[in-house]
Amino acid sequence: MTKVYADANPFIRLQARLFLGLNCLLIALAVLNLSRFFWFQPPQLGIRIGFNLMILVASLIAVGIASRGRLKFAGSILALTLVLPIHTILLMMPANLFQEPLGAAFQLFVFDIFLLFLTLIFAHKRSAVVCFVFILLGNINLYYKTLQSEPIAGSLNFAAHSLARDGMLAFVFFFVAGVMLVAILQATAKRSEKALAAVESMNEQLETRVQERTQELEAASKKAHAATQAKSEFLATMSHEIRTPLFGIIAHAELLKDKNHNFSEENIKDINAIANSSDLLLSLINDVLDFSKIEANQLKLEAHTFSLQQLIQDCLDSVTPNATQKKLSLSDSTHAQEELFLSGDSMRLKQVLLNLLSNAIKFTAEGGSVTLNAQLAELKSNQAQVNFSVEDTGIGMVASAQDTIFNRFTQANSSTTRQYGGTGLGLAICYQLVQMMGGQLSVKSQLGQGSTFAFQLSFPVIPQAPVAVSPSSGNSSANYSHFEQHILVAEDNPANQFIIRRQLESLGCTCQIVGNGAEALEALTQDANFDLILMDHHMPIMDGPQAAQKLRAWEQLTSPTQQQLTASKLPIIVFTANVIDEDRFSEDYPHMTDFLIKPLKIQQLQDMLLKYHTAAGQVLS
Repeated sequence: MTKVYADANPFIRLQARLFLGLNCLLIALAVLNLSRFFWFQPPQLGIRIGFNLMILVASLIAVGIASRGRLKFAGSILALTLVLPIHTILLMMPANLFQEPLGAAFQLFVFDIFLLFLTLIFAHKRSAVVCFVFILLGNINLYYKTLQSEPIAGSLNFAAHSLARDGMLAFVFFFVAGVMLVAILQATAKRSEKALAAVESMNEQLETRVQERTQELEAASKKAHAATQAKSEFLATMSHEIRTPLFGIIAHAELLKDKNHNFSEENIKDINAIANSSDLLLSLINDVLDFSKIEANQLKLEAHTFSLQQLIQDCLDSVTPNATQKKLSLSDSTHAQEELFLSGDSMRLKQVLLNLLSNAIKFTAEGGSVTLNAQLAELKSNQAQVNFSVEDTGIGMVASAQDTIFNRFTQANSSTTRQYGGTGLGLAICYQLVQMMGGQLSVKSQLGQGSTFAFQLSFPVIPQAPVAVSPSSGNSSANYSHFEQHILVAEDNPANQFIIRRQLESLGCTCQIVGNGAEALEALTQDANFDLILMDHHMPIMDGPQAAQKLRAWEQLTSPTQQQLTASKLPIIVFTANVIDEDRFSEDYPHMTDFLIKPLKIQQLQDMLLKYHTAAGQVLS
């Protein structure tokens, strides 16, 4: 029954459950009476058996009809089946049939009240009117035929007349009240249906609006993703296109500075200006790319072992030339009893500290001071809390500027940009990097008295052990090592070929240069006596990744030559102006060993050669 009326309104479902319950009650009473008649035989047994059988059959038929979803029709069938036969028989019965007419009248009254209730609630209106008329006529007939024809003695006479008189009024009152109540219930049910329909309509409209809004958001998200992708592709393309000529400028300036030419003082200033300007342009490109990665959630941190003391010293060594040029006092106050080895992204930490130190030097006048602090705040459970800060005696800033200093493209004021330059990206990048490492970068400053940038980071402590050789950060070229290595260089750009040859020669290396990947494979087939391969990414005919894949496949040949076996195991260093995601390097370049990013400096090249030198005797410092 619940499934049949599942889609009906709550009032109909309630009627269906009530109808089923009443029919179950009638069936139970009929079965009980029929069972009782086997042991106790009342007067008019045949009539009573027929009456109970009629109730049982009518109830079963009504339940069957209701189970098909026709509740009103089932109610009408049940009411008419019970009312019409009984009261028709009463009209035709002789007056002296009942031995106890008053008891029969009372039983009929109670049964008719139940039938009238059943009719009003479950039957159609016309069926209800017909049943009411038959009930009223049947009771009047019983009153006049039985109660009037045989006078009832004593107080029972008053009870009989009261039952007859008040019973008729009760039937009329109950019928009218029932009709009104049913009308009210039906009106309420209709209003509920309308309200429910309105709610469902509102829900449908809301769902439609939600779907439309969701589609709009999905479309906007796709557009934003496409815009981000286009921006990333644009930045990558522009980075590649800018880095390629910038490689030539930086490398030539670096080579000129390393030469012992008798340059005039003015020539040296010009060379330094070219080198500094190109370094500044490269730094700007890197800042834009870093910030783009951070915004796109593509920048990931790496964990490796590093020495805290060595990292601080490297930072100071990197900025010492600029501090010396401005006659600044550069110092550190690293407090640690012994060398501390930590696990974390030392490259990004160094990037933050160098940026803060460079800013401090830039905004501090001659004769001022800059201090780098790295204090061990707490060492507990192999976890170190380190407080970093960079203090200067520079120009400082007002309180209002401190609230926005970490926003992108923001500086203290416009005059700062005009006087000192800069894009306003550096501190924004530092703030994001510190946050990614689990800290919070803050600033305290007073105008004219200097600034202090500070943050705290937590690192796992590594038991004291030697760490891997870290790349040098010095700017001087006097300490370059001298290598005796033979390098195969695959590069299609003639200007870059010239620069790389000069850089390798300055490091004591010999090289063979080819113009594409196919020529590199041909050269290795003839002679595999190389220590390392420098492979450009983008080249005509066959690019770097394709050549590296074919080269590594030589080891799997059925009958490889000795030259092919030797060449297939050589370190392959891809060098490119593209942006390379370090975390995805092994996926994007599965056949390459390592990578270098253009523009390529001699120091970077030296660090890579040192990393992959094949014998200690090849380094003749």
